[in-house]
Amino acid sequence: MNIVQITRIVIKVLFCMVCVSGFGQTDEKLVFNQYPILLQASLPFYPPVAHGLRFGGTIEIDVTVEDGIVKDAKVKSEIIEPPSGKEKEFQSNAKLLQFLTVPSLENLKTWRFKKEDSGHFVVTFIYKMEGDETLYPVNDKIEMDLPFIFKITARPLMPEQSPPLRVPPYYKDTPWLQRAEIPFYPLIAANMRFGGTVEIDAIVKDGIVKKADITRETMKPPIGKEEWQSNTAFMQHLTASSLENLKTWQFEHVTNGRFAITFIYEIEGEEAPFSLNDKIELDLPLTVKITARTFKSHESPDINIR
Repeated sequence: MNIVQITRIVIKVLFCMVCVSGFGQTDEKLVFNQYPILLQASLPFYPPVAHGLRFGGTIEIDVTVEDGIVKDAKVKSEIIEPPSGKEKEFQSNAKLLQFLTVPSLENLKTWRFKKEDSGHFVVTFIYKMEGDETLYPVNDKIEMDLPFIFKITARPLMPEQSPPLRVPPYYKDTPWLQRAEIPFYPLIAANMRFGGTVEIDAIVKDGIVKKADITRETMKPPIGKEEWQSNTAFMQHLTASSLENLKTWQFEHVTNGRFAITFIYEIEGEEAPFSLNDKIELDLPLTVKITARTFKSHESPDINIR
């Protein structure tokens, strides 16, 4: 075999590698296009009846998005998680599952994506009873890996308080949140790959956040950009997003009080070749953590507008 033949073989191999690499990137884009970027949605909470009866479960829903709206949502599978000692009683009662499926489907109606987004995917709602029993209602812990997984964890109430009491002052330390919008990572902060912490003192009157004051703000710049910490303009994107989200919070209508809330914004992992949804953890109503997984800087900045 002469040098010309060897050269031709090497060129063919390199060509095949480029083709395979190209097809791999195309497939990656196609897969991503099936999962639109969520821009707006109501926060899911533990269904009151399920909370009172102390059962949980997992609901899988096939979701179809067209032109940025959920056009179809069908329950794919449903599993009930009964309280200890009541396995037979609960598993034989299929009607109990509606108290998980209906709230899940109702939450999907609040979802909004970019107007041009379409796709089909499965969303899993996980409702979990965990922790010691409480005499009074305690806020849920909510973990979201958008737009696929929603895990809502509630602490069980003592039997004499079931179903859950809905009127304060049956909460002990913090007001019981009833409604809110999902918080998202500000687009500019995600694109510029900086994070930070925003601490807010909130005053609630008649169930509504009437006043919110920033008590502390700390910026976390990307590596090599430490000088950004002296630029207060960057932090405005995080503080404004936090305050806007607080405006959507609603408690029991007779709730009056004061509490401190911390919003944590973090960038996770390497830049991706496409835009990704946020990961969000809420330990209500005290801590909100939003993690962004950003796309490469050469991508169009409007790919994840919110």
